[in-house]
Amino acid sequence: MAHRNTAAYRAAERAGRRAETLTKFLYFLTGYICVATRQKTPFGELDLILRRRQTILILEVKYRRHLESAESGIPSARQLARMRKAVSWMMAHHYAFKGKQIHLRLVQWSGWGRLRQTEIRF
Repeated sequence: MAHRNTAAYRAAERAGRRAETLTKFLYFLTGYICVATRQKTPFGELDLILRRRQTILILEVKYRRHLESAESGIPSARQLARMRKAVSWMMAHHYAFKGKQIHLRLVQWSGWGRLRQTEIRF
């Protein structure tokens, strides 16, 4: 990964934010309302938290410029464990999560035209 003060890092950060915004918009079109973006927890950050009726979707959004590098966006076992802990922490500490059906999903963009979604069990 590039250092935070380089042009490459800033460009990747902007692309990631655009991917999150586009993802949020696409889910809005299907009836989901965004309740949090880049939510901080003691275990890390959750990119998007969306709600529709009794369902809460927690999305980890990844953007890669090329399809072949999209595979590199798949979280490692350690990252998945961190995401699961962050979701469990949110469930335990926020009343809005009580009694809701919760899904953790990885959304991968490769270029701006190709989208892949993967449900993550927790």
